[in-house]
Amino acid sequence: SLNPIRQEDALSILGFEKPFNEIHFGPFTGNATLMRWFRKLCIFFGVKGRCSYFYKPHGAGKTSGVTADCALELLQTGLRSSNCAFIYHCNNHYMCPIGYEVVPQSAEHAYSDVTSGVYNEDERKSWILVGDTSKKQPGIHCIPWEEIVKDLNTQMPYLYDVRRRYKGIKKLNTSKEGGNIHCLMIFRKCSTRCSDVAKQVLQPIQDSGSNIDDNILKVNFNSVQEDTTTELIDLDI
Repeated sequence: SLNPIRQEDALSILGFEKPFNEIHFGPFTGNATLMRWFRKLCIFFGVKGRCSYFYKPHGAGKTSGVTADCALELLQTGLRSSNCAFIYHCNNHYMCPIGYEVVPQSAEHAYSDVTSGVYNEDERKSWILVGDTSKKQPGIHCIPWEEIVKDLNTQMPYLYDVRRRYKGIKKLNTSKEGGNIHCLMIFRKCSTRCSDVAKQVLQPIQDSGSNIDDNILKVNFNSVQEDTTTELIDLDI
């Protein structure tokens, strides 16, 4: 495997020039932009990778048929894999899910395995650990999964800022209705065939009886379209 690279190296490979801190990425950066950059980096280093929308309930590129419960199972499985990475597009910002914790809702289950499948969803709570590079925010957020689902399912003209949940859902001054560019994206390493990695992530879910096809994790890079349901303004860093 290759050694990790610095973000400055990645920016240079993608064609950006110093000083990097003066680049305002917001006006030209979107979900499809990140996927194209990932493809360019894979080609540059001669490695195989695949990326796609992972969970996007609304707007262009929505993952039809993927429920919140299914997405949570897949996310937890992917976070345990060394071949997957995720990006969470929230309000004018990108963050990286890096881990999770499942905790019981009842004190009597405090030392039991709540991930065994014996307990119902209302008996346990899933928290997602999300890394944030913002100088205005803590380095790691611990966000309840249902709050992420709430963010991804809030459609225009309404907006939910998952990093400032105390503000609640607010209504924007816009004529647009429906759709949401917020989403979870997956980036996968493919050492042999991309489908092998998809199967590695999906097999535990399929073995449990969930009806899901690995086609939801495939993407044609040439057909990726940007979702412009809401305006892309300068990223909130």
